[in-house]
Amino acid sequence: MTSARTRPPGRVQWARGLLVLVAAGHVAVPLVLWSEGAQEGIGGALAIHVPLAVLSLVLARALSSGSPWALRPAAVSQVLSILFSVLLWSSPTTARSVTPILVAVQLSVLVLLWAPGSARAFFLRGARSGPRGTVRAADPA
Repeated sequence: MTSARTRPPGRVQWARGLLVLVAAGHVAVPLVLWSEGAQEGIGGALAIHVPLAVLSLVLARALSSGSPWALRPAAVSQVLSILFSVLLWSSPTTARSVTPILVAVQLSVLVLLWAPGSARAFFLRGARSGPRGTVRAADPA
C-alpha cells in the first residue's frame, strides 16, 4: 500500500474551523443564559449544548480523514441543531444573542461541505481509501 494522505481542500479546512467555532457557540449558550439571569434554563442548556460542543469538536477532527462517515454525521448534526434552534426560538430560555450567529455559522459549515465540488470530491476519494488515507491496492483482475 502506498500512502496517499492528502491535505483536505481549503473549504473543508474552513468547515473544520467553523465547527470549532460552533463548539464555542454551544459553550457560550449556557454562559449567556447565566449572565441574563435565566437560571431555569441553564441546566437544560448544559445538558444539550455541552454534548453538542463535544460532538462538533470530534467531527471537526474527523473531517480531515475524508471519510463520508465523517461528512454525514457532521451534516446531520448541523441540520438538526439548526432545526432545534428555529423551533425553540420562542422559548423564554433561548439565548437570542448567540443563536442567530450560531445558526449562520452552521449554515456556512453545510455550504462549505456540500456546495463546492472540491469538498465532495475529497470525501468521495476518502470513501475509496483505506484506513488513515492509504490507498487500497488494486483488486487483481
